Amino acid sequence: MDIKETLKSYAYGLGADLIGFGNIERCQHAPPMMSPQGLFPGAKTVIVMGIHHPDACIELGGEEHPQKIGPYSVQYLMNSRLDELSYRLATRIEELGYGAVPICSSNIWRYNQ
Repeated sequence: MDIKETLKSYAYGLGADLIGFGNIERCQHAPPMMSPQGLFPGAKTVIVMGIHHPDACIELGGEEHPQKIGPYSVQYLMNSRLDELSYRLATRIEELGYGAVPICSSNIWRYNQ
């Protein structure tokens, strides 16, 4: 099994609903502080994962008032879950002999030189 299939299988086993791989070249025009190369100069691939938001939470969130998050507050829990998935996938990548920098979904991370 190749590395992508190994990581897909692992991510789905952790509970990810989606995982994808992008070529680093697609980020060549991104500002250094927001680019994969700025965060990890040796990066060759960007890996993304996702989990399904409960449909009703999205549909009902903000229904009463745009600033009242309501059922969409499940997003806070989902961000924590995505952070855990990101960390665990990164540690698996390291176990396989590669480098990885997990990015938190619950926070905007800016690279400072």
